[in-house]
Amino acid sequence: MLIIDLEDGEATFTEVDEATAFCEEEFGYEGFTWDAIKRKCNLNQLCEFLRADEIRAWIHP
Repeated sequence: MLIIDLEDGEATFTEVDEATAFCEEEFGYEGFTWDAIKRKCNLNQLCEFLRADEIRAWIHP
């Protein structure tokens, strides 16, 4: 489960598709690089991407 820390709580995801859709809407990710990430990432990789962008996120087993 991917957990993203937000100002008003947390968002949790078990599916990559719903997590990436949320990130597009919440953080404004778009473009060629983001499309490539969406096609090939799993929740762990998405978590690392978010952390690299200084978004508080973690994986809960």
